[in-house]
Amino acid sequence: MDRDALLTTTRDEFLHAFMLAIDRALPRAAATLLRTAETTFSAIDQRRLLGAYSLFRDRETELNRQMRHSMRKLLDRSFQTTYSTFRPSFSDSYQANELALLDTTVHENLLRINEVTARFRHAADSQLRDLNIRIAILFEQDRINERENPFRPFLLSRAVANAIDNLGEQADVNSTLFDQLAEDLRAEISVIYDTVNAYLASHGIAAQLQLRIEKTGESSLAGDAGANPDRTESMANALDPREIDTGTRALSNDTPRNRIEQLIEMVRQMTLPFSPGRSGLDVALGVALVRPGSSDESGDIATANPDNAWPGTQGLVATLQKLFSGVSGNMSLAGAAANSSTPSGTATPSEPLSASLRHSLDALMTEGIPSAGQMALASGDLRNLIFEQREALSSATSDRHEQLTIDVVAMLFEFILRDLQIPAEVRAQLARLQFLVLKIALRDSMLLTDKSHPARLLVNRIGSVSVGIRQIDPSGHRFSTEISRIVDTLLSGQSDNADLFATMLDQFDTFIAQELRGNDSAVDLAVIALEKARSRTLRFARLGAGLAEGLGGCHVDPFLSNFLMTTWVRVIERAERDSDTAGLHLRQLVPDLLWSIVPKYSPVLRRKLLGMLPGLVGILREGMLQENMTGIERLDIMNWLVEAHSRALRGTEADTPDLLLETMQQRFALFTTVPDHDTGTAALEVASIDPDQDGFLTEALQETEAALELLDPLVEQDAAPENWVSAQAENSDILARLRNGVVIDITLGTLPGTGRLHWIDQNSTALVLQIDDHPAPSMMSVRMFLRLLALGRIGFRETAPVFERAVHALMLSAQQME
Repeated sequence: MDRDALLTTTRDEFLHAFMLAIDRALPRAAATLLRTAETTFSAIDQRRLLGAYSLFRDRETELNRQMRHSMRKLLDRSFQTTYSTFRPSFSDSYQANELALLDTTVHENLLRINEVTARFRHAADSQLRDLNIRIAILFEQDRINERENPFRPFLLSRAVANAIDNLGEQADVNSTLFDQLAEDLRAEISVIYDTVNAYLASHGIAAQLQLRIEKTGESSLAGDAGANPDRTESMANALDPREIDTGTRALSNDTPRNRIEQLIEMVRQMTLPFSPGRSGLDVALGVALVRPGSSDESGDIATANPDNAWPGTQGLVATLQKLFSGVSGNMSLAGAAANSSTPSGTATPSEPLSASLRHSLDALMTEGIPSAGQMALASGDLRNLIFEQREALSSATSDRHEQLTIDVVAMLFEFILRDLQIPAEVRAQLARLQFLVLKIALRDSMLLTDKSHPARLLVNRIGSVSVGIRQIDPSGHRFSTEISRIVDTLLSGQSDNADLFATMLDQFDTFIAQELRGNDSAVDLAVIALEKARSRTLRFARLGAGLAEGLGGCHVDPFLSNFLMTTWVRVIERAERDSDTAGLHLRQLVPDLLWSIVPKYSPVLRRKLLGMLPGLVGILREGMLQENMTGIERLDIMNWLVEAHSRALRGTEADTPDLLLETMQQRFALFTTVPDHDTGTAALEVASIDPDQDGFLTEALQETEAALELLDPLVEQDAAPENWVSAQAENSDILARLRNGVVIDITLGTLPGTGRLHWIDQNSTALVLQIDDHPAPSMMSVRMFLRLLALGRIGFRETAPVFERAVHALMLSAQQME
């Protein structure tokens, strides 16, 4: 298929995927508006919401048609302005004045459209980055620029705004419709871009590109604007600031400031608010979509080159890469900027500090760290204490690596202190840890290289919980008090030993667990039931494994084997719930019963069997009654045994020796005498067991009178198996983020919602969420969570842990500068 034809069909695929997404989002948006209207206490808001709901209901068909019409027009115009060096042939049939992408008649506030565009962009992070690369390949370009992508998220938000505006309703209704529909459409964005990427991939367009980054002495924005009038219009209207080609910007080499000061200034500029309600850092996390080779959420560098080297750059980026990967050169950032290459060496943990630098840090910490209330400047920004003392700290050491660490930790805190995902009072407390974290980073390079470093984990954990703390502690008093206690404890010792951070992390996790369990009795009961079911399931699995070991090599009738491995194992498990020895006679029945059905050739053994039968039958009946088996089920077992025993007693004289009862009992000795012996079957551990196996969960819920919504069956019904996207079973980064108090955005069925993680079992196989507006807590397997995460139907409210966001943004700043 030639390029023009492929672009035409890709356009159709994108339009089709967009309309399918709209078909799914419209009913959800209408239902959410109605539900919100029913629960609001404001008459004005209720009228506005009901008006928007009525419009959805009465004019859904027209709105759907307007969406399609608006998107078609936007796509036509978008293809006309994509990469000035090429135009697909079908674009000539459209008139440029039919519809501009920057139509100023739309009534929506431009900043709102920007914000929605940014949300859409973030919802399809990796998918959009791949599509940007594929579009560049199609247009034979070596520069990746989202502004040149004819399917960029801006078209989605603009199409929604245009379609709603064309309905001719009042401005407040338009705003309500736009906000709600955009929110419900956000869950579909990744699906749209997955569809387009899959279509292009099926036609051999890979998401890989060798880049040639041109270094210029001055910004090329003016030149780009002159070559492309649409881009000039875009910059003039400031509709989508992130669509400006950040990949071609460079700071002037004529500036008298050194490179590190330029980078620090860029860091500060990036952390400035980008638009109302959004932090520059939050927006910056997605700027990597404009050009490949940016860092991912973990802070690792993912480049287009196979050798994982940032293409065509040296100095700042290379130095930071080495620092965050565990290898750092013997030079500071300023030194790296002044040299064309970066010598490398190995940075080992627990390196001694320069005496003068240690003395300076100890003095700064001894003189008193400001209180949280004293951390704010007149402008409202939080003080970066390391920047304030940067000159003094840097002059206290001649070691280039220590100077580098001082600058890097200062810039990381610059991002953390301006990160609007975290409440201001929490950031103020974290700000007090600056000198202590710097002291640890200077002594222990693992702080910057290892995500599991205790200091890094504690900062991330506090940040993650604070995102949704108001729902746990509405006043915020208990949470603030606990954070203050932790920070004061860390500062009181002035120790650079990370063990104290690990202790504080454990105490903080305990505090959050107590807060969650103490605030919601429904969740408490559900967790108690789950833990009961988990314990019983594990015991059942171990019993079954022990019995299976004994049965190995025995030729047992399938009917009896099934009875023993299911019903009788349940009978033993139930009997031993309070005492391991309570079910020993039930365990001992197994070898006796198996021996009883073996043919008996000796009259002595026949008489022995006849003497045993009353006891065997009595124990069997007792166990079956405890299991509440029906009369028909019990009768089937007894009839089978009567026939089996009849055959055993009819045994004739033969050369085959009799099987002694003692031999059979010895075979099952471990099973009958050591209830908790190690079966050696790791596969049967609870990590691989469904907690609802054999009704254990249902039984536990009834016992505790708890309510629990099981999400796995609902989700399996909601999506066909062929539509599932496989996810890694062991994703350590994701599992590490699944902790009590974490806020989850979730879309199941037609309605989006917000959930809070209240409990996850120690094997990370099941979790309990409390979803807003759901009376009962919900349980989901971690396996299903990973699948929904891959589908974009579940996501963490926090884009990434705060420390990792800071690393990501710092790398992005260095890349933009170079």
